[in-house]
Amino acid sequence: MSRPFYIKQTKSGRVFDALNLVLMLAILVVVVYPFINVLAISFNDGYDAVRGGIYLWPRVFSLENYKFVLADSSLVRGFFVSVVRTLVGTATAVLGNALLGYIVSCRQFGGRKFMRILFLITMYFGGGLIPVYLLMTAGPCEYAVGVLAALHLQRILYAAVRVLYPESAGGAF
Repeated sequence: MSRPFYIKQTKSGRVFDALNLVLMLAILVVVVYPFINVLAISFNDGYDAVRGGIYLWPRVFSLENYKFVLADSSLVRGFFVSVVRTLVGTATAVLGNALLGYIVSCRQFGGRKFMRILFLITMYFGGGLIPVYLLMTAGPCEYAVGVLAALHLQRILYAAVRVLYPESAGGAF
């Protein structure tokens, strides 16, 4: 049985490892601390949080903030819409990629080259924001418009167009 092979650690290698560890710990603190701070503020009393000075742990523990937020019924609807959009989007993307993978891998598939070119063109060149907005608001049937209204996509697209092109939205700015 042979002995395991170990690389001998040099002094410069140990210095590098120590500096690398310090740098990674600093990055960890910078990334994680804001989340801990927001969590501590959310569990603190609202009036006390306005005073400031809360960093890692709530000064006056309270669940009133969560009771206030969870009492709003539109939060449940927003959560439901987010879950539905995630599930439908993921299923659609997986199905589309599986179909495209089959088309690309099967040499006997008729129209394989055309489909590959079609997918490549649509992958690299999008239609743009305004055509998508026009398509979504003046959809081919009332059902599509109803789905968009239920998911609040019309408002989001209108706001995006209004922000990007204020002169086309009545110049309310």
